[in-house]
Amino acid sequence: MVLNNKQTKIKMKKAILLLLFIPLVSFGQIDSSESEVIKEPVVRNEFSIKITDLSNIESRKIESEYSIIVYKNNEVFQNIKTPANMSYHPFEERSFGTADINFDGYDDFLFINSMAMVNYSYIVYLYNPSSEKFEINEDYGSISSPEFDIDHQIIKSFNRGNAAYYETEIYIVLNDKITRISKTIDNYGSNTYKYIIYDGKKEVDVNEALRRVKLYIGFFKTKKFNIIIDLLDNGKYRYASWSISRNLRNNPDLILKNGVKQESENEISYKFKKGEFSYTCIFNKLTNNGHLKVFQNQKELVQQKASVFIIPNEVKQYIGNKHKVIISL
Repeated sequence: MVLNNKQTKIKMKKAILLLLFIPLVSFGQIDSSESEVIKEPVVRNEFSIKITDLSNIESRKIESEYSIIVYKNNEVFQNIKTPANMSYHPFEERSFGTADINFDGYDDFLFINSMAMVNYSYIVYLYNPSSEKFEINEDYGSISSPEFDIDHQIIKSFNRGNAAYYETEIYIVLNDKITRISKTIDNYGSNTYKYIIYDGKKEVDVNEALRRVKLYIGFFKTKKFNIIIDLLDNGKYRYASWSISRNLRNNPDLILKNGVKQESENEISYKFKKGEFSYTCIFNKLTNNGHLKVFQNQKELVQQKASVFIIPNEVKQYIGNKHKVIISL
């Protein structure tokens, strides 16, 4: 609602987000003595978020001011605090919404913080299933132009410096914290490029010719080799290997682009072929370590233990939403 100047100089608008949380339901248990199904009651909590714009733009203040109140079962449950000195942005362009941005099965609350010509950022409140409250998280808010890819459990970040300069970053949630696993820089103005990956311990520079991939998958390190596994746009996996003494910014000693993934209960294998040679990188889900095996026809030439970093989605796919969220503005 916008009040005219005759009524007040404060512009006020309201929006209501209705969120319906449905926990996993147990259908009951069998009493063997009577062979009856005992049905447990379904617990259903209804949440609504009422947002009021209190910004006084007529007084030339440059900050936005909102009242964000969460109701649980029609009773006030939480008063969400917005960041101090939040820059002014038109209320109708804030794009309030929900998304499962940390891939835990619960949708989170977020809205636009800043928006330039190309880049933008969010103010993010993660849903805490223990307290059932939304808690602000500044780490997610620092990501430029994020896209949340539930299928791969990654956050893609895009930053355009100018018409000739682009940065792309990929983040995962590792031990409840966001971790950058890759970064590419394309500077067409100076014809310089950069590719950085996370090897499980630190970020390392990699030969920039390898940056054109759909997704960086993992890093295998043996006593003699460093190996990067990537997913290509055609759905095949790529194997890039360097001897342990060489810098990863150099050209790889070997690149294979025909890889396939095979998975059993306890292992994930990435298999590649080159003529009569086959290369297999094996990740053990129980130990989080692995092996490199190389064969010539059926003869084993190499078997080396490997420390392994692998992105979470390769090991455990997204579990799906644990509640249903309905938004009404």
